[in-house]
Amino acid sequence: MSSPKNKRPCRLCNKQAYSGSRWGFCQEHDAEFHVARARIQELRNAYYAQHRKCPRCGSGVSQTLVGYVMDPDHPEEFKDENDCCCRCGWEGIVHELVAEEIFNKGE
Repeated sequence: MSSPKNKRPCRLCNKQAYSGSRWGFCQEHDAEFHVARARIQELRNAYYAQHRKCPRCGSGVSQTLVGYVMDPDHPEEFKDENDCCCRCGWEGIVHELVAEEIFNKGE
């Protein structure tokens, strides 16, 4: 006898959900979801590598944690608008932060 979890329809196509899917997709959509999720994580990592340090002094900052959604088809339009502040007194948004390499060049 199958469990109720196995009888759920896929969230996208109404086929039977894949029993190994945490997200309630059929096997085809589960694989597509994981590929898309990995791509978005890759894009977000690249974005945050360029928006990490205070533009005034180069140190780390404190920030709010609102989740902003990235469209993987238009990553250049992504803008993290969480508020952040630095010990040096600078205040702004995450999108205004700069890459760590900018401050490491002088060392």
